[in-house]
Amino acid sequence: MEFRPIFFVAMLVTASLSFTALPARATAPSTQDCLTASETANQLASQHRLRAERKQLLICAAPSCPGEIRQECSLRFEEVDRVMPSIVFEAKDAAGNDLSAVTVAVDGELLAYRLEGVPLGVDPGEHQFVFQAAGYPAIQKQLVILQSQKDRRETIVFAQLGAGAAAQGLTPATASVQGVPDVRARAPGKPEESGKSRAPAYVIGGIGAVGIVVGVVTRAVAFGKKSTIEGHCDANRVCDPTGMDAVSSARTLQTVSTIALIAGSAALGIGIYLGVSGDRRSETPNTAFYPAVTPNGAAIALLQRF
Repeated sequence: MEFRPIFFVAMLVTASLSFTALPARATAPSTQDCLTASETANQLASQHRLRAERKQLLICAAPSCPGEIRQECSLRFEEVDRVMPSIVFEAKDAAGNDLSAVTVAVDGELLAYRLEGVPLGVDPGEHQFVFQAAGYPAIQKQLVILQSQKDRRETIVFAQLGAGAAAQGLTPATASVQGVPDVRARAPGKPEESGKSRAPAYVIGGIGAVGIVVGVVTRAVAFGKKSTIEGHCDANRVCDPTGMDAVSSARTLQTVSTIALIAGSAALGIGIYLGVSGDRRSETPNTAFYPAVTPNGAAIALLQRF
């Protein structure tokens, strides 16, 4: 039977979550995080930086935030989402064929890894857009985006590298825009394979290895209590104070060992899987998800891509 790492990882993660709820709470914003995010959102609002403001509002709209802050941020998020402009880019080659493996940067910041025909949220105002596709020179386009303008459509036409650029020794890999990272060489929809992109795999795998070591050591210490228990407890498991302490300590160590081994195995499996398969992120570099509650008590799911 073929071994599929994802099934093994999923099984270990499920088992580890049944022993401890700590991973589910690890990313919940604290009260201070909520206050900071709310204040930062106010500052960004005065600068008309709606994308960054919405990112902060997602944080302070999380369920772990105090009720008043959460409701206020949920309301403000809805308002920002209502007025934030969006734009849909369509890319074609000189023959009129559609292109999807196109990266989009705005003001030097990567906005999308590829074009999927979906609206991209942008801040209002004048912006410098840069479009890059493998085999073509980069294209710059200056656009003025109006607030509340939704699903504006722009068509980008890529031409083959011209003779003038070729005469200067430029190739598609070097004919890019200064100040904007060239990401055309990597596979469509996939971030650059670098040490930075693999860092989560190393970190998670390292944590998993440490967890396994802790589990093995604590299990060994628990077994080491056996001689003390046998010396201070009779056949009916009636123990003197020393024996009772040894029994209690052994049980605690066994519980810690079980949790550490399961959680460590899960983390190590995830780290190995991420390292082998690579980081398969979507067309946008950052995604955040928070459930929140609107002032009327309805639950909403807030999904933000930056």
